[in-house]
Amino acid sequence: MNLNHQLKAEAEHRLLKETMENVEQGYYEGCAPHHLPEAHDHHYTDQRSRIFITSSSSFRELSARDIQEIFRFRHILLTGADAPNSRFDRYALSRLGSLETMRVIHGEFRPELAANIG
Repeated sequence: MNLNHQLKAEAEHRLLKETMENVEQGYYEGCAPHHLPEAHDHHYTDQRSRIFITSSSSFRELSARDIQEIFRFRHILLTGADAPNSRFDRYALSRLGSLETMRVIHGEFRPELAANIG
């Protein structure tokens, strides 16, 4: 691995570590907010989680008004939802877009992190 790649990898590792530390600062007693019981409450009252979690069967029972009210403040995560049986292969990926087209991955390289490695 050349020095440039190594510096970039180390900088990206440090950025990932900082990101994880920032995420974990939002934990409550060692628990991610979306694992707290309040993440299942329909009514939003300053919960720590910005994710509302419900089963797909319970979601189908919600009115459109309730869904919009939940979605007004939080993302909605369905558990137990049926997913199409799809393999992870070239054909499945090609359904997302051309495999021959170059894709741009958005992110941020922070040279100041690379400069401090040593």
